[in-house]
Amino acid sequence: MIRADILNAMKQRFATISTAGGYNYTVAKAALFDVTPTPRSTNLFISIVDKGQTLINENFGSINPDDLEIEVDIVCRLRVPTTGQETNYTLAPAKMAADIRRSIGTDDTWGGKAFLTKYQSDSTEIQAGETVIVQSTVTVTVQFRVSKWSN
Repeated sequence: MIRADILNAMKQRFATISTAGGYNYTVAKAALFDVTPTPRSTNLFISIVDKGQTLINENFGSINPDDLEIEVDIVCRLRVPTTGQETNYTLAPAKMAADIRRSIGTDDTWGGKAFLTKYQSDSTEIQAGETVIVQSTVTVTVQFRVSKWSN
């Protein structure tokens, strides 16, 4: 199934994000379900959430009636130890979203499985507590082609 292949390709790609590769963060875990960082972790946890699939309605020359699009939320979570310095976490959501965009940009066809990946939006949530939990959600749509009545 192409849809499952794309989601697995995302998981594999995001798992390679690391500071050694020039990214802002190192990914501790990338999964196709909700992941929660451990209380002391300062590494990035990524959850890939498939929000559903639809037919593409646009009628461009190369779009077929059986071209599909999945909407995916890439949820990034990071725990930041409380230090009293806001700068430790206020820039984190922008840096997380930048890492995701850069990672997607290395091959937005997911190994030739899709023909277009579109960045839709990103959002931020910060929860204060014993440690600060920073969450950035990046929403993308991935368009791919299937044989009629498949996938």
